[in-house]
Amino acid sequence: MSIKIPFEILKKIASFTTRKEASICAYVCKAWSMPFQASLWEKISILRDVELNILLQKLVENPEMYLHTGSYVQVLDLGSRDSLSDITIDKLQKYFPDLKILKIEKGLWYRTHLTKRSDWSLWESLRHLTTCIPHCPNEDNFQELQRMLNGLPLLQTLVIKNKSPGSTSSIGWKTLEAIHSVLPNLEYLNLQSQMFRIPETDMVQIKAVLPATSLNTVKFDIENMSLEWFFYCAIKYKNIHTFQWRDSKSVGKDSSEAHSTYLEPTNNILLGKISAFLELPYFFPRLENFSLGENPAVAWRGVTLWQIFEELSFPLKRLGLTIGIDDFLPFTAARIIRECSEACSKSLETFHIKAVMHKPNSAQIPRIFQAVPISYRRLIDLSVKAKYSIIELDDILNNCPVLKKLSISADTILLSSVVSDNNTSHFLEQIELAKSKVKSCVFNHLSLRCANLAHMRLSKLTVLGLISQDTGNLCLDMSNTCFKDLEIDQVVFYSMEDTNLDEYRHRNLKINIISIEQTSCARIQNNDNLSKGMLSGYTSKYTSGDTLWFHCFNPPKTASEVVVLQALSKEEVEYAKQYFMAYRHKSRGQLPHPSILCNDYGLVDSWYWSNDLHRGYVTLIYK
Repeated sequence: MSIKIPFEILKKIASFTTRKEASICAYVCKAWSMPFQASLWEKISILRDVELNILLQKLVENPEMYLHTGSYVQVLDLGSRDSLSDITIDKLQKYFPDLKILKIEKGLWYRTHLTKRSDWSLWESLRHLTTCIPHCPNEDNFQELQRMLNGLPLLQTLVIKNKSPGSTSSIGWKTLEAIHSVLPNLEYLNLQSQMFRIPETDMVQIKAVLPATSLNTVKFDIENMSLEWFFYCAIKYKNIHTFQWRDSKSVGKDSSEAHSTYLEPTNNILLGKISAFLELPYFFPRLENFSLGENPAVAWRGVTLWQIFEELSFPLKRLGLTIGIDDFLPFTAARIIRECSEACSKSLETFHIKAVMHKPNSAQIPRIFQAVPISYRRLIDLSVKAKYSIIELDDILNNCPVLKKLSISADTILLSSVVSDNNTSHFLEQIELAKSKVKSCVFNHLSLRCANLAHMRLSKLTVLGLISQDTGNLCLDMSNTCFKDLEIDQVVFYSMEDTNLDEYRHRNLKINIISIEQTSCARIQNNDNLSKGMLSGYTSKYTSGDTLWFHCFNPPKTASEVVVLQALSKEEVEYAKQYFMAYRHKSRGQLPHPSILCNDYGLVDSWYWSNDLHRGYVTLIYK
């Protein structure tokens, strides 16, 4: 029966097996031997110089075996290394002739013989190449790169990493043109390098370049990025659907000399740059996914870029935006977001934004969406990562009326001061809140407005809210919400509203008694790692009206920040309920036992759970 299975199907099956499984299958019969042996040899990873030396030694000791099995190797990953010579390349070409993918993450290439060069046409089968710039003493490194690529006409994916230690070469637009001229089938280009600035005198020549029509994805992680480079890309990459443009040069906030290099041009110069784009016969006609990473020292460039998008009424659907917040400069994150919103709000469907503040100013944490009253009428997926910013959740819901998926990671998540003016229904279905301080009123607001909310993930959150002085309860009332998935991981609660939280100073305000109440039959399911946070690893199914009670504690002989969740027994639950029924009187009379002290994170051992009752308890209610 097995002999009748076609070779192509066996080869496909082999691709899903582990190395151990493939080794066993290779000995089933002669028909199975070749496809499963081929899967064992399909990929070779040599991530260290010592491993490469061992392989080269084995090639010398047992050449017959490698001449036979080397043709099975499709992927060769040489990782990062100090150097790679042409002699080594020649040996690898001899024994692994049919490579499809070759990766050399970083390092320097050296030619050991000035008269002998590796023949890269022997690897004509290559479809994917990740490489760094070859280093050839007394020669043009980019000419050597072009000669190398000239032997790979079938290449479809090219990744150039020119940030190796000791590498000082920069790439100009003419060098890039030469690379495109020898790679007519290239579909994916990822360039990580320093770039020469394009002089104004070259703009006329750039207008005459021929587009690389086969390319569909371009990713630039470069230094000295400029609007002139973007102008070149707009002409050259006519058919791309994905474009990533990131300025990797970091300018220190305190370096006034570095900032002076990026002074904003005059209005006349900026208008001239914008008008040049308006005169183009086309402007990324097939672009759908755009990712922009901005250096805060040249924020004016990002503002100008979005003005170009707006002037051209460009219908961008998916955008990833990384911006720097730098108080030393006149441009703020809010302005860049405003310009971006005015340009793309009518068409954006997916928006992932990351705001980076290298040196947070605790006196004035920016509210990056506060000054953006523009409505995103088509936005479905929004992700905001702003470590040192304040996010007002109701503003996002008001400005994104059809939003279905929301992810937020910020300093603080709260509601605006005018939240009561707009409580209209919203269509949000999925939300993730992570690595933030969150006001407890946010959860009540979500439940009242988002009737379709079915998936919620809370990770590494600090929830802030005052407990009732009568009942000792802090209630997260989401009784209008019916969850299909609820995941809670590393969530802590404090009985306070001040967002200037100090974990050590306010450790006695930490609430360690948690209750989960469902008003309908449902299922709680969370992470498998019990030691990492509230409800992690706990799975339970129970009937309407049941309530689960937990105590967060610190196990003995573990780090003081480790939190484990323990379900209270029926007797302990009854004791807790009786205590909280008379909380106003009991909490005044009960003080923590002097010999039972909480650690720096406000946690005690599980044996002393009742010692935490005076701090109150949290209740999460949902359908």
